[in-house]
Amino acid sequence: MGGPSSTTLLHALGRSGSRSVIDAFCARGGQALRELLDALVHPPPRLEGAEPVNGRAVYEEEEECISRLAVAHPELFVQLVQEQPGLLDLFTVVSAAGRVPGAETTEWLLRALTHRRGTYRWLALSALLERNERRVAPKLRSLLKDRDGLVAFKAIEGLCRWGSPDDVPALLEPVRVGPIGAREAALDAIETICGRSGDALPVEHPGPRLETVEAEASDVEIPVMVASQVTEGMVLATWDGGVLPAPFEGIVSAIEYGRGTVRITLRRA
Repeated sequence: MGGPSSTTLLHALGRSGSRSVIDAFCARGGQALRELLDALVHPPPRLEGAEPVNGRAVYEEEEECISRLAVAHPELFVQLVQEQPGLLDLFTVVSAAGRVPGAETTEWLLRALTHRRGTYRWLALSALLERNERRVAPKLRSLLKDRDGLVAFKAIEGLCRWGSPDDVPALLEPVRVGPIGAREAALDAIETICGRSGDALPVEHPGPRLETVEAEASDVEIPVMVASQVTEGMVLATWDGGVLPAPFEGIVSAIEYGRGTVRITLRRA
């Protein structure tokens, strides 16, 4: 079969010319995915005498390649990981699973919430929130205490979306002792929860700061992300025939998109 082998691909990652090798390898389709996952379990020998390699680029390009193939061949990806469950100990494979919708990959992500490494827990929680998986909601309060700060920050995002007044005392903890980013996110979550329930803000809260803009739209492109700084009039979302501008200078606090509606919450600067 034409095209580079998995060994050629892995030796090319992180080096000059890797882009053309990645594209040619991915063009081989499902067989390339099968070979690559097998090569991750049984890596080829190191390439002796080669030019120095950029370690971070190797990691990023491997992740990109697996994800491209997994998204293009989701059923085969699920089948191959089921056959070799040890693959889920690889960050790049978990990352690819986060991009492949379905019941099986969701179960893998839920299990990854208890992984020993914080980066895996963060990746899994991020993907579960992205796919609006409500089964993660009961776990958020405990994840708020995760030793990895990025996981705890994502848990605040989840509580902002699904939390109840019972979660407010737990959110006051990062308000008191968390870093500035977690503090601000927790205050936003408390304000959002109290707004939903009609409860008064706790005394520790500085007062209302959030405003939500929304529009009915499909096939939306959102060029901002949570924590992005925006200026008045800056484009928050676009779609065929429409634009959602920022009404004032501030920080993006939350983004919700689905069922033909986009809602973006801003915190005033």
